[in-house]
Amino acid sequence: IDNGGSLRIDEYTPYANPEYGGGDGDAYADFIANTLKPAIDQEYRTLPEREHTGIMGSSLGGLISFYTGMKYQDVFSKVGIFSPSFWFNDAIYDYADEMGKQADMKFYFLAGGQESSGLEADVENMIATLEANGFQEEEINFLFVPNGQHSEWFWAQEYPDAFDWLYLFNPLSSGSIPKEEIELYPNPSGDYIHFSGIADPVSFSIYNSNGRELHSGLSSEGKIDVRNLPTGMYYLHAQGSRHIISEKFIK
Repeated sequence: IDNGGSLRIDEYTPYANPEYGGGDGDAYADFIANTLKPAIDQEYRTLPEREHTGIMGSSLGGLISFYTGMKYQDVFSKVGIFSPSFWFNDAIYDYADEMGKQADMKFYFLAGGQESSGLEADVENMIATLEANGFQEEEINFLFVPNGQHSEWFWAQEYPDAFDWLYLFNPLSSGSIPKEEIELYPNPSGDYIHFSGIADPVSFSIYNSNGRELHSGLSSEGKIDVRNLPTGMYYLHAQGSRHIISEKFIK
């Protein structure tokens, strides 16, 4: 959703900042949950239940996405929070404490080492607030990337893994097999990339760094032929009956 340009700060901040103003985010959150989502569900073939519904954003968009997810836990079950501007007003921590846990949720936090010096601590403070109010450690994922910057390229690069964790991997289910038990090798690859830990056939897609799908198919031999790919960095998403893997690899 595009922001309102000159009204971006107003829309994306639930509380005002003494220097930058803002503070109309509550109306924005209400619009997303009570006007936009119902309109989409009526017009398109969606899965409208909360377990299929998430909200994501970056920077100030991460701030308002977190606020909206906490306020409407009956609507959203997944929240992607990239480089959130929690510094804008400390009242967001009080709000998380006030709302507490009303239902099972999944939070995916992302921060980069080349962003503001206090960002990592801000996210860890919020995670501590969530855990103090009933959310389990398994409901929260925090990825800190040392070379990550406050930039669209960084958020786009990390989006596939965030989506997979929020929508495809269920850490609360005893039937899930963690991604860490599945190995992709060699990386960097040669003519083939191989899987270990996957016995059944997998469907796969390979994307370039811009997110364009280059190759897809079904592998029943535990390997994928990448001889036709030029040298570069790629994203692989593969899924079997009980396994999911999304990894970056270099050819």
